[in-house]
Amino acid sequence: MSRFLIHEFAPLHLTIDRVGPFHERMEEIDFTDAGNEPCNLYLFLSKNGRGKTTTLELMTALMGMLGFDNIRAMANQRQRLFQRPFDFEGLDTGSGRAQLDLRVRYTIDNREGTAVLSLIAGNLGPDTSLRFWDSGALTQAHAQEWFRHCFDRSDLGVWGNTVPKDNWVQELNAVISAAEGDSVGGFRDSNLTLPTLIYFSAYRNIVPIEKSQERAISAPRDWNYRPVHAFRTEGGGVARFT
Repeated sequence: MSRFLIHEFAPLHLTIDRVGPFHERMEEIDFTDAGNEPCNLYLFLSKNGRGKTTTLELMTALMGMLGFDNIRAMANQRQRLFQRPFDFEGLDTGSGRAQLDLRVRYTIDNREGTAVLSLIAGNLGPDTSLRFWDSGALTQAHAQEWFRHCFDRSDLGVWGNTVPKDNWVQELNAVISAAEGDSVGGFRDSNLTLPTLIYFSAYRNIVPIEKSQERAISAPRDWNYRPVHAFRTEGGGVARFT
């Protein structure tokens, strides 16, 4: 396996179509500033029911594609049904689809480059992308290449890969898959350079701590490298960590 190093992994755009409250038109969220650079901080602000949680859960679902060239392998690894591999209704059923575009600065075997990586999932129909990156768009994003990682679902609910995987995407997935489970290390002494998204549920109830549980600030069980860490609240005071 080649030496694949990630120097930057930053969101550019999120395109949402027919998911949650986004049914009137295709919605695009721009994560860049006036200079077309990814923002270091981005704030979602809207009334209730306008799609803030849907947007964050979509980003979590799409980031969970990393490390898998095959959607069945992703479902098995996440202990989900193959028919519902994302565990997210907006992508697993109906006509919903979404695309998360990220700028990736990388080095492969001493060759440096900057690419736009599009994570695409859902019922794409005849389309292969919701947003296309031509040479002009790539120049504006200060990138030279465009790669797509796509899991699409037919009207009959059959999942497949409409867009063939580039060698670059396969190498990235192989590196992330091999690193999953590696020790994260301390706050400043970790050697990991791979991307991670951390998601906390919008569930606001305060669950009582059982007497058998320890009240302490400590690392969760199985705290190690994964492309996604999602904290979700379930019954019995147990936080689901995936």
